[in-house]
Amino acid sequence: MLNVEFDVGVHSASGATAIQRWFVEAAPMIEALMAAADASLEAAHQRCDSISATSSQLTVSAKEGREWLLMHPCPNRMLGEHFGNLFTVFGALGKSFDLAARGESRTSTSELDREADQAAELVVNTMALFGDDKASAGTNHDWE
Repeated sequence: MLNVEFDVGVHSASGATAIQRWFVEAAPMIEALMAAADASLEAAHQRCDSISATSSQLTVSAKEGREWLLMHPCPNRMLGEHFGNLFTVFGALGKSFDLAARGESRTSTSELDREADQAAELVVNTMALFGDDKASAGTNHDWE
């Protein structure tokens, strides 16, 4: 199970930086991706109907995330690009799961598992970038 904690380090809106406020707003999209990542990690070796359901979850999470990001650009361009990449990767993973569920792909379950692992790792790495960005907030104000 993918377990990534994220704490924006602020407990009131008045004390938040622009990136922290953005991240609070982005949290539901990130949580949906993490749930989809968990489902994909579990479903890669399951029956066709599990893979199909996971495909739908991945596709919807990615689509909603991309749409949200277009309407709510990240104040830090680099982080915004990383979050956009997450939605792209999860959309592609959803397509892989969909093709596998319909029997239209030669992708093995081990390949699906590997793709799901890579997508989950990308979530962890992106969250780490946010943590690095938050840690440098005292010295780098280009996104506030």
